[in-house]
Amino acid sequence: MRIGYFITHFPYKNRFDDVNYSKQYVHAGTEEVAYNLAINMAKRGHEVDIFTTSINSKDAVET
Repeated sequence: MRIGYFITHFPYKNRFDDVNYSKQYVHAGTEEVAYNLAINMAKRGHEVDIFTTSINSKDAVET
């Protein structure tokens, strides 16, 4: 199944411990839930796409 998540701010996992990142972007539970859902659905074999804003106002694709 192909799954698409639309979220206003998707967390960059490698920046969770970065103090400046945490101050610049307010995080609530929604972002972490979307991250965990996407990861676990991909592990189950689903094709997952995330549509969100970019941290630096440029187009980016992460795999």
